[in-house]
Amino acid sequence: MFKTCLYSLLMTSVLISTSFALQVKPVKDNQTVMVKVSAKELSRVFVSGDRILNVRGLDGAYELKRDDNLGEIYVQPTIYYQHKAFNLFITTEKGHTYNLFLTPLDVPAESIEIKPQSPSLKLADRWEKNSPYGQTIIELMGYMSNGDHPEGYAVVSLGKIKPKKLASCLTMQLLTIYRGNHLGLEYKLQDHLTA
Repeated sequence: MFKTCLYSLLMTSVLISTSFALQVKPVKDNQTVMVKVSAKELSRVFVSGDRILNVRGLDGAYELKRDDNLGEIYVQPTIYYQHKAFNLFITTEKGHTYNLFLTPLDVPAESIEIKPQSPSLKLADRWEKNSPYGQTIIELMGYMSNGDHPEGYAVVSLGKIKPKKLASCLTMQLLTIYRGNHLGLEYKLQDHLTA
């Protein structure tokens, strides 16, 4: 009995300490995202598939360390901002801009992954204009069927969306949105045959 209680207590402690380990934040350009950071330790911020170039924020609110090799930043609130929220504006190599609203908490170091939900217009435009229109559409469909995406495209998985009934035995469900530059929104649809 004692061993079971001790094991439960240890597992609860492990779960509590790791519950703040990684925050994944899907964000569109120029959107504000709420982020929890450690009040007393460095928190890591990185952008999936991109590199952070510039960081701007309120002078005196935070200390910043950069990893220029990986394109990541490490931020820690100063003593005066350990209990006050503040903003950080970041821009990336691919031209994305995000506003992070940082809320310091009494937790261990955090890792925050920003997942771009907007395309990199320059890169997407270059890919779209690389081939004739018909060939570009065929290539995009190939990427979609392989679960991949062209350079510069943003891919948004929608999770659980209610299927739409098309006919008595056919439904269609939107699963993923592909965002490019000129091609606009492209959809990956899944057909379901019902009995």
